[in-house]
Amino acid sequence: IDLARISQIVLTHCHPDHVGNAEALKRATGATVYAHPLEQQQIERFGSGLEVDVWIEPGHSIACDGFTIETIFTPGHSPGHYCVVEPTSGVLLAGDMISGFGSVRIFPPHGSIRQYIDSLRRLLAAHEARPFSLVGPGHGPPIDDARAKIEEYITHRLAREEEVFDAVASGVGNIDDILPIAYPDVQPHLSFAARSTLQAHLDKLIEDGRVRKADENRYTVD
Repeated sequence: IDLARISQIVLTHCHPDHVGNAEALKRATGATVYAHPLEQQQIERFGSGLEVDVWIEPGHSIACDGFTIETIFTPGHSPGHYCVVEPTSGVLLAGDMISGFGSVRIFPPHGSIRQYIDSLRRLLAAHEARPFSLVGPGHGPPIDDARAKIEEYITHRLAREEEVFDAVASGVGNIDDILPIAYPDVQPHLSFAARSTLQAHLDKLIEDGRVRKADENRYTVD
């Protein structure tokens, strides 16, 4: 793509793999940068001095060259994560709400399983109101059946929550001991992501009053 064609940089969220080159691209093109205000802390950490021009607010639409994209606020993977949809074609650009392979990881304290599941349900409601024709994920290949993938993700997260609860209820209360139960086949390079997502599930179970911390390293069920 000719750099002269780039007039807007829309950041779905500001993890390093999504914001890392935005400042250099803005400098090269003069493009307007859009992000959600809840991403400010991560922009300061990962954005290499990036200045955001427009802060996305609820229901924000972005006028482009001959078309408009609409935003859907979807926190959970990141505090200010949002997806964008082009309403005429129905294409959803999902950022890290949906992946083209595997599931999405959640990283506390800036990620929340509760918010993520709520955001999946928000996407499902948006699809039911006006179906998405295609999902473009932030990682992996496009997804043709948006409904099936979103429903699969909701089912997967709720099932994982029950797996974690059952492990704690059975007396396996240390996170290092729960990890191989919840993620028996996790590859070494993904162990940090798996552990973080496991922690996010435990945090939600504590919020729901189903699990409590017995001490610094152990969880229990009353």
